[in-house]
Amino acid sequence: MRELQKKLRKDESILWESSPEKFALLEGKKLSGRILGQWLITLGFAAWLFYVERNRPEFGTGMKLLVIAVAGAIILAPVVEWFHLKNQRFCLTDQRAMLRTADRTWYYMDYEKIDSCCVIEDIAGGSCIAMGSVIMDDVRRQLRWQACHPKMDLQEANSHGESMGMVFYLPEGAEKMVRIMEENGVKVSRGH
Repeated sequence: MRELQKKLRKDESILWESSPEKFALLEGKKLSGRILGQWLITLGFAAWLFYVERNRPEFGTGMKLLVIAVAGAIILAPVVEWFHLKNQRFCLTDQRAMLRTADRTWYYMDYEKIDSCCVIEDIAGGSCIAMGSVIMDDVRRQLRWQACHPKMDLQEANSHGESMGMVFYLPEGAEKMVRIMEENGVKVSRGH
């Protein structure tokens, strides 16, 4: 990975690289039920609004377009999230954990700044690694969202990708990754 080489510090070496395991958009009963339920509720609500709009002439084309836009965004959100997750890359060096998002932005956490790290089982059935205490309260409830959006300190203008919390979503070789992190002084718990 040539772009990764450009992101390394002087005297920093790569110990492990990976990408997410293959996973389906609707994998797992809980996940598919949640997404399908969200889609059905959205379509039902949109149908109801169109019915109401049809009987009330004061709602015009603008209202129809707004309903279509909102329904489309809600329906497409899981697909966009899936695309972003499957195109991530993960790396461990001898100094830090690094994450490349689908838009090719690199984020990192130095090992000494990882104050909390745990292995979490995703509802799709694989292991995810969450880092940074700032995300631990919500990470189970918003695992995929947190994996797509590393937590940054917005008040620190010079961070250049330094993250306060991030998730490696279903990395291939997760156990090897955990071993490397522990060898570099990160305490990793299982089952947050």
